[in-house]
Amino acid sequence: KSKDPYYITIYTLVGTRDKLKVHAFNLSEFWTEGSEIRINNKNDKTDAPNNEEAIRRQIKYAEKRKFHNSEHFAYFCRYEKPETPRAKKVGIKRTAVS
Repeated sequence: KSKDPYYITIYTLVGTRDKLKVHAFNLSEFWTEGSEIRINNKNDKTDAPNNEEAIRRQIKYAEKRKFHNSEHFAYFCRYEKPETPRAKKVGIKRTAVS
């Protein structure tokens, strides 16, 4: 649990569109000097985020799951729910149209 940013582990999805798998990177591998990042925690207003320990459990569990994109993976780990609110909304619209 070092606060040194070079010891931070970043988890993301890598692979082809059909086979996205969880992959861990060291921050120095992931971050290009001079780049910027935007942290999006907008769903914290409607969903309670997990604590660090729960997020780590979700990451381990996520290694056994399939994800369509990294947004769904991040949402699953942070909020312990399988879909983002937007994905649910789109799914509801599809169901209503069918």
